Amino acid sequence: MIGLIFRLIKMFLLPHAGKVEKYYAFRSLYEMSIVGMNMAGEGDVYDSGEFSVLQMIKNKLEAQEKIVVFDVGANVGNYARGVIDIFGKDRLELHCFEPSPTTFAKLKDNLRSHNYSNLHLHNFGLSDKAAEIEMFQDAELSGMTSVYQRRMDHFGKDFSKAEMASFATLDEFCAEHDISAIDFLKLDVEGHELKVLESASHMLHSVKYIQFEFGGCNIDSRTFFQDFHYLLRERFDIYLIMKNGIQKLDGYQEIYELFITTNFLCINKNL
Repeated sequence: MIGLIFRLIKMFLLPHAGKVEKYYAFRSLYEMSIVGMNMAGEGDVYDSGEFSVLQMIKNKLEAQEKIVVFDVGANVGNYARGVIDIFGKDRLELHCFEPSPTTFAKLKDNLRSHNYSNLHLHNFGLSDKAAEIEMFQDAELSGMTSVYQRRMDHFGKDFSKAEMASFATLDEFCAEHDISAIDFLKLDVEGHELKVLESASHMLHSVKYIQFEFGGCNIDSRTFFQDFHYLLRERFDIYLIMKNGIQKLDGYQEIYELFITTNFLCINKNL
């Protein structure tokens, strides 16, 4: 039935395709399609499907005695609180990484009521090399703070505010803390996701699930979805996170180069 409806829609629309007078009609359909694929901007973590993914991963790891989660780009702790609420404190070893000193202070304050012995807050970020790096933001405690000075004049945002922050590599951190495997690696680092993954050349094979964000920040970092595909394709299957589940992507296509905030889940092929 759906196939028939789709064919009828195509029969009606195709004669109008490419016509100047139909530009805004097709643009509206395009924007609606993006929303329909859950590639529609910021969104709330409860509504975006991200917390449904956490519940799915919890169910998959039910038999494990310990679950190791890395929240890279923890910001003020909203996502971390959700992780703790879903996984509970008994088996969860949670590492939160937030490089901004100002934001880190707010992170500690927000997680005070969720604090427990296996919650580890780190006032540094992860990158492809250990270094002090300048970070840029449009406002204090901004969720868009980035190591890239983003050009967002078209949104009326000015990224002239700057502060220095510390960064380490994922491999070095895990070696120093005797971490041999990561169950879930969540990346929301405003365009720096690829550099974090590149810092895990030794650890990447022992990560079970990776969630990374792709969108407008990747314009500023000059990274493409193709980069993630070729870095991860041998070890992971990549899925688009939908509101009620995950949709597997069959290989790479240029249509995935959509610079609007979208979350992807990578599942280790050995699982």
